[in-house]
Amino acid sequence: MPHPVPLIGRLAALEALTPEHASDLFAAVAGNDRSYQYTLVPRDEPTMLAYITAALAEQKAGRAVVWSIRSLTQNRLVGMARFQDLDYWPAPVSWPPGIAAPAEQRSTPATAEYGIWLARSAQLTGTATETALLMTGHAFDTWNAHRITTRTDARNIGVIRAMDRMKIHCEGIRRAHGRAMDGQVQNSIFYSTLRSEWPALRIRMLDHLSHWMMQHAEPNREGSGTDTKMSPSPVRRRTSFGHAPSSHPGDH
Repeated sequence: MPHPVPLIGRLAALEALTPEHASDLFAAVAGNDRSYQYTLVPRDEPTMLAYITAALAEQKAGRAVVWSIRSLTQNRLVGMARFQDLDYWPAPVSWPPGIAAPAEQRSTPATAEYGIWLARSAQLTGTATETALLMTGHAFDTWNAHRITTRTDARNIGVIRAMDRMKIHCEGIRRAHGRAMDGQVQNSIFYSTLRSEWPALRIRMLDHLSHWMMQHAEPNREGSGTDTKMSPSPVRRRTSFGHAPSSHPGDH
């Protein structure tokens, strides 16, 4: 069963979610209701605690892996990240009949869906991109997953543009997928990345983050430039771009 190991980049760190995070997460989102038009984000501290408790129960049952997101520039918790819909691909049905198919014995998911929500203060800061990068790298490089997916409300133009910018494959629209946060019937757009697509996607995400950091970097001590170069090596469980190697595919 997978566990939420620490994942650390230069802008964001993913920490194992605990009930003690409820007050800090509520403080991060308080007063910004309009920022969560398409995302379920608790609006008071008791609801936040209940939300975290439910997420941890899903994790204990092996149906999810959940983290808090810490902004390393703000040094505070600013959101949550989750893998859900975990599938371990049990032994396949043999086909053609009489031909045995080899079973893949897995202790980590073969496929998973990820989701991220961020406080308004952490949006458009590179945090979403790096969180998605860390999660995607963990799924493919540590779990050896075959596919990861994500989805968004078909009206969420910011996320749709981010996905297009990163050239993430759109699988299509599931119409009348559920009830949206505003009470309307929601159409959901699904996106996926295969293991074979990860190396190229990783380069695009690193390039996007590097460009963002160059634009927002402060001069070095000598005032003669900036130090924002990011390593292209793979993500490890606990790492920093500045030393050794590391959803959201482009902040919106």
